Amino acid sequence: MTRSEAEVKRLELRSVLMDASAYLLQFGETTWAGILNDWRRLIEERDFGTVRTIQSSGRALTDIYLHPVNGHRLTEAQVDAANKTLRTFWSRMGELSKALYRY
Repeated sequence: MTRSEAEVKRLELRSVLMDASAYLLQFGETTWAGILNDWRRLIEERDFGTVRTIQSSGRALTDIYLHPVNGHRLTEAQVDAANKTLRTFWSRMGELSKALYRY
């Protein structure tokens, strides 16, 4: 991967982190939204050690389940779609962090 390709991936990872954080906030998940926002800030500052942190946190991220019983602001009818979107964020974050870690 070239430097410019890595930069494109870094910017995309920053964007995914920002979007995922905002998405979680919609449902009242403030703890993980804050963590993702901290990671976004570090990626913005080119702290590539954060890439490894994102990779190693994959299991914890996939444990997040949006559901009204967990205190999240959504209806039972929204649960499946909301969690599918969340898995899409996690997947893309994993792909980008893996690529950047190899760089």
